[in-house]
Amino acid sequence: MAAEFASRFEFYRPGLPALLLSTETSMITAIGNGYGYAKLFLRQLQAQTRPGDVFVGITTSGKSPNMLRDFEACKDLQVTSISLCGLGRRA
Repeated sequence: MAAEFASRFEFYRPGLPALLLSTETSMITAIGNGYGYAKLFLRQLQAQTRPGDVFVGITTSGKSPNMLRDFEACKDLQVTSISLCGLGRRA
């Protein structure tokens, strides 16, 4: 999704600023060791976002404690949040 925002998704237009959290191994290691892996996205949200930005969080269960914490943090950061999640059912 972030790559399509920065690229051209369906038609030519100027690229939109977008980044995918937690794809950089050094970032994962540094935050995981310093703050614990439960705060992996939270620390990046705090460092990378500004008021008015949009955070799209994807969670299959919709109940992931770290993602719920991240969505709560978006309120304090004045970041709009969008959740893509499953129904929380198990087959």
